[in-house]
Amino acid sequence: MQSQLDYIHKIRNGEIKEGLALGIKSFDTYFRFKEEFGVFLGHSNVGKTHYCFYLMFLYSYRHGLRWLCYSSENEVYSNIKRIIEFKCGLPINKIEEDEYLSFIYPLHNNNATNHRF
Repeated sequence: MQSQLDYIHKIRNGEIKEGLALGIKSFDTYFRFKEEFGVFLGHSNVGKTHYCFYLMFLYSYRHGLRWLCYSSENEVYSNIKRIIEFKCGLPINKIEEDEYLSFIYPLHNNNATNHRF
């Protein structure tokens, strides 16, 4: 029990590194991202991929994180489309051509590793 109380004391004193926050108090209270392996499970067609990609987008935008994703249920184009829509805040068919091309160009030229949100 003493080791648990000592750990709580370290948390109170700021000696334990907190996970990354998004700056949204109502969200950060319940979820912090730590650079560890994470798995999201759920039933089919409940929005797991959408939710996870949105979280990845937000943490990339806020903290410059990069991700490796395995998404066997979705085609690559649908995940890329989803990220472009998150960034622009519009459905893909409502995005202006120049803004759309600014996302497609780095991908087309195999330079996606340098693309920042």
